[in-house]
Amino acid sequence: MKTHSKIALVVRREGEHIRRYIHLATGNYNAVTAQIYEDIGMFTCDEEIGADATDLFNYLTGYSAKKDFRKLIVAPINLRSRITQMIEREINHQTKGREWPSYF
Repeated sequence: MKTHSKIALVVRREGEHIRRYIHLATGNYNAVTAQIYEDIGMFTCDEEIGADATDLFNYLTGYSAKKDFRKLIVAPINLRSRITQMIEREINHQTKGREWPSYF
């Protein structure tokens, strides 16, 4: 199985502050394939996700070698290790008899 995603980052000065707007999504925004595939997107101003997006773009363009992200999981940098950690966390929860959160 393959996961393909897009990230867009808009940085604006708003008064005395800088604000980052981030759109994370799957797919290509293609009108033809949109009728075939199911895509999902998220628009956020979360500061940690914004900082991660900035760090990711700096990494991809060669301006930074930073590879530790706060919230984003990025292949091949930390995808395998983070998914393994999350699976092990859930195994630990089930081993201790914890219930699934109510939103599942």
